[in-house]
Amino acid sequence: MKEDLTGISWLCIRDLESSTIVYVTPNRQPLLRVAWNKRDDRFIATFADDSTKISVIDLRRPIIPMAELDAHKAGINSMSWSPHSRYDLCSAGEDNTAIVYDICAQMTRSGEKVEGPWSSYALLKSDEPINQIRWSPTEPNCIALCDEKALHVVQM
Repeated sequence: MKEDLTGISWLCIRDLESSTIVYVTPNRQPLLRVAWNKRDDRFIATFADDSTKISVIDLRRPIIPMAELDAHKAGINSMSWSPHSRYDLCSAGEDNTAIVYDICAQMTRSGEKVEGPWSSYALLKSDEPINQIRWSPTEPNCIALCDEKALHVVQM
């Protein structure tokens, strides 16, 4: 039996026609992940394929990233905004490291681009690349990470 995908195709076309491109990487590198700030919906973070840098986009001025977070030494695999703080973003990558960034309040009030260095620290150094990271929805200082061999729950 053949499935009818006409409705699905129409929905995709409709969404593409009504979408707005708010950011394109300078070198047209394909973007791999996106994360919307759970506490402040003006901020979206994204990173490109095999990139060591996260771009934080302020939707009030989306053309140029408001911040570029670049503490990783190898490609980033995952990132997650804290559901408890509008300024905390955690990322994990091929460098076996999970990093927590603190994006200061002064920077986000105006929407202007501010140059680093950013306040950040290594949350976990694993023996393997870290593939996924998520903040606990209920515990402000608890983050779950999985590398290629284990699931880690880290209390900050």
